[in-house]
Amino acid sequence: TNRRSVEIPSPPKSVSDADLSKKKSVKKAKGGIKIEVMHEASQGGSSRVLVISESEENLSTRRSHIINELIETERAYVEELQSIIEGYASEMDNPDLIHMIPAVVSNKKEVLFGNLSEIYEFHNRIFLKELENCIEKPELLGRCFLKRKEDLQIYEKYCQNKPKSEALWRQCGDSLFFQECQRKLDHKLSLDAYLLKPVQRITKYQLLLK
Repeated sequence: TNRRSVEIPSPPKSVSDADLSKKKSVKKAKGGIKIEVMHEASQGGSSRVLVISESEENLSTRRSHIINELIETERAYVEELQSIIEGYASEMDNPDLIHMIPAVVSNKKEVLFGNLSEIYEFHNRIFLKELENCIEKPELLGRCFLKRKEDLQIYEKYCQNKPKSEALWRQCGDSLFFQECQRKLDHKLSLDAYLLKPVQRITKYQLLLK
């Protein structure tokens, strides 16, 4: 008997999204409108077109969202600073709680808290109000930061003291005094997490302004 070999065509290879060929074109129309068209050729020969149109109006809306976020988080930040000062720092002078304060920290309040009170006063009395004035005029935001460039140097002092503060906290953080303060404030996080807030805040400004 004669055998006849039959060549069976292999099934077509599946094409993943990553293998799709992509072509991108950017066009600029009048009025500063940017149109981005993305062509993705799929296996069946069909294509998807993604059009992004970003006008000056959209940019203005984005800017407003950023300013609103900046101001909302600034208000929350000021409240957090106030809670630390009133709920922890001031309580170290409370005669009813003095017996609970660890000896290692009793005379080192300025080491533990650094210049936190100075930072709070600046934001509460000056900076928050100036940022709120930018709600209607977003273009003034950059000028606001430039104007207060020297004042924001108070963070340098705070950051320089931070390693000493953390070292001290490791020696006294589990004391009954700080546990009692945290309980009264109804804070989920302990004091060390809140003492990190100024470091986080000064870096957050840069991200929002970008």
